[in-house]
Amino acid sequence: MKTKNCLLSDEDKKAKINLVLKEKRNAIQREKYWKQKFDEECFSVTHEDHKDFETLLGAVDNTEIKGEMALILDQQVMALKAKSGKGHRWHPKYVKINLTIA
Repeated sequence: MKTKNCLLSDEDKKAKINLVLKEKRNAIQREKYWKQKFDEECFSVTHEDHKDFETLLGAVDNTEIKGEMALILDQQVMALKAKSGKGHRWHPKYVKINLTIA
């Protein structure tokens, strides 16, 4: 139940302030963590590399690709077609794929 701050005792006000400050510190720490993780794992692709990706993925015959590999290719092609500067490309090593050799 929420209580108006003017009805709280001084001790309760201090406890409430400390709780809010703790939540703020935790939020700042989470933000720092995610910024560091982003900087460690992400990289920028130059315009020339983008053209190379378009050429390579454009030359692939989609009819020969089956299953999860087709999904990966579709997602990469969608990322290449994105006009937004925030288009993200995900790394294949994070995708679990069961490959069988025929």
